[in-house]
Amino acid sequence: MIKINLLPYREKKKEVHTKREGLALFLTIGLVLLFFGAVHLYMVQSLDKLRTEVRKSDDELKKLAQLTMDIGKFKKDKELLEKKLQIINALDHNRLDPVYLLDELTGMVPAGHLWIKAMTETDVEIKIEGFAKDNITIAAFMKNLEKSRFFRSVDLISSKQTELVGYKVKQFTLSCGLKKGL
Repeated sequence: MIKINLLPYREKKKEVHTKREGLALFLTIGLVLLFFGAVHLYMVQSLDKLRTEVRKSDDELKKLAQLTMDIGKFKKDKELLEKKLQIINALDHNRLDPVYLLDELTGMVPAGHLWIKAMTETDVEIKIEGFAKDNITIAAFMKNLEKSRFFRSVDLISSKQTELVGYKVKQFTLSCGLKKGL
């Protein structure tokens, strides 16, 4: 005898299988969405942390730039101050040179035979104008000047005869080159 089952078990089986597949599909889609949501949340938090670090770094960079400008200003001020100190030290070192020069110059003038009328000093030379009894006195004065530690060269610019208070004298102008670093 043949048995025939009239119950639709295959269709029931198929329906259960389809429900399981749909449920598995929804679960898979849900898990994928949950995964992407978690990744997105992680990326947003990481991005916020990075933005915070960038802001902190920018603030620190601004502070360091200000310090760098302050250091640069300090260095410029220091250089300016050092230059001023060098000038002051040079002036202090050379402040007595004119006194020594005039002291030595007075010892070189032949007393009663030569008179100095004017002296003009520049950085490199001194011009001496005066009167002398004769050319020999002027020559002796020039030799004395050449022996001095202050002068490197002595040149006669002009010498002419003139009358002074009824006496004939020689009016002269000398140019004396100064030595550096006395």
